[in-house]
Amino acid sequence: MTSLKPLDPAQNRARYLVVRQSMPTEDAAPPYLHADNPLLPDTADDLPNQLHSSLQGAQLKVLIPRFAQAGDENAIPGFLNLTWNGSRVGTRYNYTTPIDPAITEFELLLPAGLTNASGSHELSGSSHLRV
Repeated sequence: MTSLKPLDPAQNRARYLVVRQSMPTEDAAPPYLHADNPLLPDTADDLPNQLHSSLQGAQLKVLIPRFAQAGDENAIPGFLNLTWNGSRVGTRYNYTTPIDPAITEFELLLPAGLTNASGSHELSGSSHLRV
């Protein structure tokens, strides 16, 4: 039988901070593929956003546009990450605000092996601040 005991205040706060820091603070603008690995042009007889067969299963460069909190003057650490079909994937991009205004997009890599299955998939990006 499992014996449950209440958490002390320090343990409770530590768990709360882990949950809070893992939540996105801002959905980034929709990511898009880098010009090195473009999508095929949309056609009337096929679904949009098709990837060329030569790129299926390959590691892909993905760009996330600059997000609103990037210019925050307070030195706040954070990270960007990609999600593929609802699961975090790839290496996250760590940053500390304010981010150089000359940086208008962030390059992340979608790992190899994710795009080799046919069908519809969802790629998204999010920004997380560690406050």
